[in-house]
Amino acid sequence: MIEPSSINPLTLPSVPLENRKQLPETPSIYFAIDSLGTIQYIGRSKNLKQRWAGHHHCSDLNKIGGVKIAWLEVSDESLLDPIEEALIGYFEPPLNNGVFYTIDGKFAVKGAFPLGKRISVRLPKPVEEKLEAIATQNGVSLSEMLRWVVVDSLMGEGKYLKLIEEDSKDNS
Repeated sequence: MIEPSSINPLTLPSVPLENRKQLPETPSIYFAIDSLGTIQYIGRSKNLKQRWAGHHHCSDLNKIGGVKIAWLEVSDESLLDPIEEALIGYFEPPLNNGVFYTIDGKFAVKGAFPLGKRISVRLPKPVEEKLEAIATQNGVSLSEMLRWVVVDSLMGEGKYLKLIEEDSKDNS
C-alpha cells in the first residue's frame, strides 16, 4: 500500500483541464489541482481518459480556473479504492468533502475549509421561512443557505444575517 505522505501530486504527470482529452487510458488516482497548488478533488478511475470525458465536477473546476489534472498510475485496479480513500483522508480536498463556499457565485479556493461535524438544528418557524426565501432567491437548498449564513457571519461580512434582519424589519 502507498504511504500518502510520500505522494506529491504537484510532481506527477498532469494536463490542464481543458486538455483532458490527452489523459491516458490507464487505471489511475487523479488529482484536480488549482493554480495555487491546492488539491480541490481526488478520484479514481479504471480508465482516466474516459472518466474525464464527462466528469461531474468539470463545470465546478472550470469556474475555479487554472485547474490541472495530475495522475498516479495504479496497475492493480483492486488497489484503486483503498489508495483513493487514503489520499482523500490525507489531503482532505474541499470537493471530496462537499465544501464549496459559493457566496455570490464566487469560489473561495483559498478560503475552503475542511468539513467539521455534521449537525442538525431545529429552527424557529419564522427563521426557517426567512432562510427558505433567501435560499430560493439564491437557488440553493435550505441547508446550504444555513451554512452560508453561519460561515459568512463568523468569517465574512455578515451579509446574509443583514438580509434576514432587513426582511424582518420589512415585515414588521
